[in-house]
Amino acid sequence: MALVDVKGVSKRFGGLTAVSEVDLTVNAGEVHCLIGPNGAGKSTLFKLIVGLYPPTAGSIFFDSVDITAERPYARVQRGMSIKMQAPSVFKELPVRQN
Repeated sequence: MALVDVKGVSKRFGGLTAVSEVDLTVNAGEVHCLIGPNGAGKSTLFKLIVGLYPPTAGSIFFDSVDITAERPYARVQRGMSIKMQAPSVFKELPVRQN
């Protein structure tokens, strides 16, 4: 069963399409890696999944629940979060908690 299911998600900023019709399924316990050059839309896709950006099109499901319109705090309460690539960790916390 899919834990995260992204269906046809797109994000446009004015005339720029940052993410175009992405489909992604991640099952519980799986580990995935998203790679690509700068400007490919990787960070934008993650920000769409956790609710920092609203999608222009498509749907996002978490544990079979449509969370497309949920605010970021509601997604955090479901257990979703991201750690962007920046040297801003909490030194007193172990890796898993960071």
